[in-house]
Amino acid sequence: MTMTYTSTFVKADRRTTHISNSSTTHVTECGAVTIYDMFMAPGSSKTITLSENDLHILLPVSGAIKLSSGAEDKYVVAEEMFLYCTAQNEPLTIHNPFDDIKTNLLHITIGKQAHNIPADTRQSATINITEKNKMFSGSGISDCISIGVYDSRVKNKVVLQPGNNAVCSHVVNGSFDLEERLLEYRDTLYQWDIQEIDLEALSETAIILLIECSLTK
Repeated sequence: MTMTYTSTFVKADRRTTHISNSSTTHVTECGAVTIYDMFMAPGSSKTITLSENDLHILLPVSGAIKLSSGAEDKYVVAEEMFLYCTAQNEPLTIHNPFDDIKTNLLHITIGKQAHNIPADTRQSATINITEKNKMFSGSGISDCISIGVYDSRVKNKVVLQPGNNAVCSHVVNGSFDLEERLLEYRDTLYQWDIQEIDLEALSETAIILLIECSLTK
């Protein structure tokens, strides 16, 4: 008998890791979503390629970054993000502007078949977390991204945005019970063919990031 699974689970210690002299990047691939969890040394820079028609989201977890693409420079700090969707492959240089602080950055990509953001989009957005124990979405076109800070043993039901039927849940801090599965620090669960999820925080100051998209497989 063949069973159909509607989720993919990636433990943090099973991620692919790339180490250089100035940065460490952990890579989680789940369906249409890829998460690059980057730790950049003080004053360091890293150049990546913005793949054409994919949605690229740059979200600092701690510290700040400066993004350089052509003649355009953008500074992005925690609780802010910057989104790119380019019509062709394009280099982007990421700088840690601090001389004494390590920066932790999430670079999230959503495949072109799983989002509806038009090409040649460049937009900054914010996630204003004003209280605990609820999810807050990004502003504007970044409403596919939401984040919440929870106290231990608090439960919540999250309904996906209209038109989305897949979600990638990434634990930024602490641990959660998500759909009866234990997710700990930097674990990721990708689910599709769903409309809502149930979560419960299992530690104090537990932080979870939800990335929604429209892919069904």
